[in-house]
Amino acid sequence: MADSRLVWCGESPRDHPREHVGGKGHNLLKLYNLAQDTGLFYVPEFFVVPTGFKYTFRSDETGLSAIFPTNELEKTFAPMRKPVIVRSSSPLEDGLNASFAGVFLSLPDNHNYDALCRSIARVDHSAFADHAEKYTERMGLQPSDSMAMIVQEQVTDFLERGVIQLERDGAIIEGMTKKGNSFTHEIDYWTLREMIKEDAVWTFEKEDKERDYIGEGEMWYAVHGAKRAADLLGLEGTVQVEFLLAPARLPDFVQIRQLPKINSHCAHLDLDIPKGVPYLESQVCNGVPGDISLPAYVTFSESAFGRILIETGFKSGDERMQLLKNSKLLPSEEFHNAWNFREIMRFAGVGEGLHYFEEMWARGNSLFPEYILVCDKLDESICGMNNLTTGKRGIITCLEANKTSHAMTVARDLGIPAMGVNGNIADPNYFFHQVESGDVIRMKSDGKRAVAYVEKSRE
Repeated sequence: MADSRLVWCGESPRDHPREHVGGKGHNLLKLYNLAQDTGLFYVPEFFVVPTGFKYTFRSDETGLSAIFPTNELEKTFAPMRKPVIVRSSSPLEDGLNASFAGVFLSLPDNHNYDALCRSIARVDHSAFADHAEKYTERMGLQPSDSMAMIVQEQVTDFLERGVIQLERDGAIIEGMTKKGNSFTHEIDYWTLREMIKEDAVWTFEKEDKERDYIGEGEMWYAVHGAKRAADLLGLEGTVQVEFLLAPARLPDFVQIRQLPKINSHCAHLDLDIPKGVPYLESQVCNGVPGDISLPAYVTFSESAFGRILIETGFKSGDERMQLLKNSKLLPSEEFHNAWNFREIMRFAGVGEGLHYFEEMWARGNSLFPEYILVCDKLDESICGMNNLTTGKRGIITCLEANKTSHAMTVARDLGIPAMGVNGNIADPNYFFHQVESGDVIRMKSDGKRAVAYVEKSRE
């Protein structure tokens, strides 16, 4: 029988299976109890709206809202520290066969009950999204429209946030400061054990003077806490922990998940790159091995639409526009001409440009039955990688190297080798501009290191 009442943090996950509180909620119940038992880290207070909790929907001028027959949720929400974040927790999420990272909605900054009800409605309806259904089918899973939701106190006084990815020999930390600066660290476990004893639990004293940075030791301790959490919870293989850090305070952990296991079939690259051909090398991969030779489909993401137009000269009017004027980056003749590009943005507006953007991705997908997708980054907002480019068998992101992004994680679920490079999109000699749709790309990866090069130029 499904839960018909709200589930509060501190309750036993044994009493609330993932079918009722979702995969993310089930893991968070375990993580919270571990934090209380060990004192290794904090988990912000939360409650779960289970799949069996009854509510209806109402639509008005403010949008869609959830309507509850009793005041249980309102009374539970009232004493919480605001704002809160509403996180999806589908029974499909964070499973052993698929992570569903970034497929469903999570909505932050809910300051009052009305906002909470609107966010609950939106998160609930994300279970019915087309891209969620298609992703579920591609993973060979039974579709489900059940959706539990986590309502959690939001950490707002952090200086750094991100994801710790625990791998076999070490951890990769990728994140962003509150000022918007991204960072990446790698810590091997041997050095971690030398720095911090395995059973260490740190305590922090309040500092006399406020500090606007996170110390190296605080970051190391966050990794220590994440690894201890994974070990004590019995999680194996690759594990991701979402964290927030503030000075002189235990780390806040808001999510933990074990990524699905992958059957590796390529131990060594053993690949020679021919001289004089465009190529890329990267150690930012998603753990999926592969060796493929397929046509390239070259495109770019929605979020980079304006930026690439400017940085490549399509809008700036400098000499780079002439260099790229005849580029076959885009499959449609309408988009080959830089002037048309500028006209769309100038007269039709960004909205119409984005309409063409989605049409371009869908049209490009039909060029080849199978191909390697070459783009600046994978756009999470429209789940284009799953929805619009279903024929891809490999992924190369030329302007983003982010191992723990939702896009990389979903590609991992799908068994698609992906590699990322932080390149200079403004350089006309860069790989992104040298490769054209239809060029045959050889891409080989052992899951940790990948190489891609143009094996044969298009006729």
